[in-house]
Amino acid sequence: MNKIAAKISLLIFGYVAVYCIFIGFTSTPQEADSLSYHLPLANQLLKLQIFQIDYNKNPLFLYPAAGEIILALFQFFSLPLNLFNVLALVCLFGINYQLAKTIKLTQASGLIFAVSSCLLPVVLRIIPTQKIDLWLSIFFLTSLLLLLQKPITKKNYFLLGLTLGLLSGSKYSGLALTLLLVVFYYQNWRQNLHLDKLIIFLIPFILLGGFWYIRNYYLTGKAFFIPAYLFTAQFYKLIINQNQFWMNLLTAAISQLLLWSLSLLIIIFLLISNVLNPITKKISGLALLALSINFLLPINPQETIHWFRFCILSFILFMLVIFKEGERWRQINIVIILALINQITALTLIDYRPKIIVGYSLLILSTFLIHLIAIKIPNAKPIKQK
Repeated sequence: MNKIAAKISLLIFGYVAVYCIFIGFTSTPQEADSLSYHLPLANQLLKLQIFQIDYNKNPLFLYPAAGEIILALFQFFSLPLNLFNVLALVCLFGINYQLAKTIKLTQASGLIFAVSSCLLPVVLRIIPTQKIDLWLSIFFLTSLLLLLQKPITKKNYFLLGLTLGLLSGSKYSGLALTLLLVVFYYQNWRQNLHLDKLIIFLIPFILLGGFWYIRNYYLTGKAFFIPAYLFTAQFYKLIINQNQFWMNLLTAAISQLLLWSLSLLIIIFLLISNVLNPITKKISGLALLALSINFLLPINPQETIHWFRFCILSFILFMLVIFKEGERWRQINIVIILALINQITALTLIDYRPKIIVGYSLLILSTFLIHLIAIKIPNAKPIKQK
């Protein structure tokens, strides 16, 4: 059953990927944040105008821009800009499948988990934009994957410096998430760490992560640009006292996560019950603290639905723990059924495109026939002549 469910998941993911690629090629950037600073930042990187930014005209140009390096490469090669997060979707699938293998999920469960993480509505809704949140989750999850390797090789120390540098250099919250990863997995990071490996780690980390804060200090005398009204007690009091704030947050959670909105409650219950194994217990704690960090980010009371894009990585880790514990307690069939329901429900977010449906169906059918012919021809027996 699990293998069949995995094949169904892959078929669903394949269709979503084809749809997103089609939209990426046939549409142009429209989202406000993308147009106001993500694309201008990438354009400045492309022109090597990293120190010639007009931050008085737009203070958002002082935000760290490591993630926009990928966007700048899209501009350099004249690729459709709405494929930016389509590439992220494919990368997210690959990283999450490798993460599932690392904690020893079965192949079928790992594939279903990887597809489920990509088909969260909160993920699908930012695909046709140039928002950096999906890439931030990829940098975080890739760093976690590298930290779980034992032992960490010299090559992996370089890659870890690369991913943690991209993480800390993509958003201010990335700095806190980087610190969180290092604290939680310090023993893994410290193991076999010598001076040469430390240098190999620090070079990409400082170039991609620390550079933006050094630049800001050089230009303005401050490493961070944070509007004065944010992160104050009065600001958060204003948010929480808004009418129906908590109800809006709840409905936004269901809208953005569907059935996986319950994963937070399940993880808290499992932690309180003290039934998690050491690996999933540490991942659960990491995910909860990451969620807490992102909960402190400013939220427009009228737009709580957008806040959940900050929480993608936490809910992916919640899902990973639930899949692992489902296998451990032999309840994986229930988890898989709920995951498939969530995947199918997420398809309602996609516009009806009959040409894509027909084309994808023909592609699957032709692939199946080629596979069938490839199996039968070598096994065919010659007809005996009378």
